[in-house]
Amino acid sequence: MSISKRFEEIRAFHNLNTNSLANKVGVSRQTIDNLIKGKIENPKISIIRNLANKLDINPTWLITGSGNMILDEPESDCEKKLKRYEEELSVLREEVKILNKMQAVLYKKIDFLTKNSSKKE
Repeated sequence: MSISKRFEEIRAFHNLNTNSLANKVGVSRQTIDNLIKGKIENPKISIIRNLANKLDINPTWLITGSGNMILDEPESDCEKKLKRYEEELSVLREEVKILNKMQAVLYKKIDFLTKNSSKKE
């Protein structure tokens, strides 16, 4: 199940319309509509945190689909998991930046080797 389907499931489970859900989470109705329609595939961690705190939603379930929808652990554990997700996301973003730089260097080397190879022929 996609994250958009999980947002829809939360909305339906709590019998909320998109305006009510948006107010609880602290975002615009358009943001909730975009989340439910799948136009936003990676919601901001603040949205996940607010949803988890306001509606007792398990952030692990919301992000990955694993576990139960309803939070069955103390809020402090939830906050620890969210902080860990934030840290992991930050590390992954840095790794992507490094990989993009490495890719650019490799393309330059390939371009250099290709130009030098064609000069010899």
